[in-house]
Amino acid sequence: MIRFLGKEAALLLFTVLFIAISTSAQKSPRHCQCQLTIVSENDNYTFKYKDRYYTNGLAIRFAKTLGNESYTGVKKVLATEVGQMIFIPFRANLSFRSTMDRPFTGLLYAKGGLSYYSIKNDVLRWNLLAGVIGNDAFGKEVQRWHHKNFNLPYPYGWETQLKSEFGANLQATYYRHLLKPSANNFFEVHAKAEVQAGTFFTQLSSGLMMKLGAFENAGQSAFGEAGINARSGTTKRNHELFLYFEPQLTYQLYNATVQGGLLTHNEDVYTTGIQPYYYSHRFGAIYAQGGLSLQLGFTYKTKEARTMRADENYGTIGVGVRF
Repeated sequence: MIRFLGKEAALLLFTVLFIAISTSAQKSPRHCQCQLTIVSENDNYTFKYKDRYYTNGLAIRFAKTLGNESYTGVKKVLATEVGQMIFIPFRANLSFRSTMDRPFTGLLYAKGGLSYYSIKNDVLRWNLLAGVIGNDAFGKEVQRWHHKNFNLPYPYGWETQLKSEFGANLQATYYRHLLKPSANNFFEVHAKAEVQAGTFFTQLSSGLMMKLGAFENAGQSAFGEAGINARSGTTKRNHELFLYFEPQLTYQLYNATVQGGLLTHNEDVYTTGIQPYYYSHRFGAIYAQGGLSLQLGFTYKTKEARTMRADENYGTIGVGVRF
């Protein structure tokens, strides 16, 4: 990984981890009302240099508990997030035109929403996102800066990126617990249903969420930032360490990062059609103790555009600090 990220990036990552562990590991999540999380996603984290499709993402997320769970029986967590996602075609070298199979574009966004955790271990989450695709999302500037400073090949082709369009999306996700709760659970399964509607993405998804290892119930777990303000007596252990696997099938009606903006004419730039269905899965590991949570993950996704030459995959690194 150091080869692809550069020594500076590796040093920064280790520094952040050291500071987070030193300042937060001794805190109890019962005394923490908030969590600040930084998530970095990149195809280079898969240890294979394939700079393509969803090539880089960065998000900063702030979560805070709301209300009094003791009275309602439902834990509520408010989350806000700002981030950027960068998409490129199969190749971004001098021959990019001959292998063009999806557009160049960034997606710069801000979103906020609520998550509800019930005593039955079910989760309901909704988010409202507002942002911009195209030139105003600064995908070109961020990728070229990153490649220049970390000694990666210069990315060609950004002059063909999508035109700018501002938009909004509404997302709702529901996790239904399928197994009978137990004090010593080491395996858990949720059914998942998700809908997105708006000017960027319109799609329906269905799948499963499986966890294996030492984890808390959904309303007290580091998965989804629910570990903050864990109620005394409801946690089963002083740390979490578990694997997760989340397969899902998606039916998409619209994808602005592939087809261009819904309200913008993109005749003079490259756009393409979508695959009606695509499969994806996420798997990884989460560790949480005291005021610290760490995530390492991997995502695989089949082609979401009809013209794409290959499936895609990328890695995820997340660091969360509770306070």
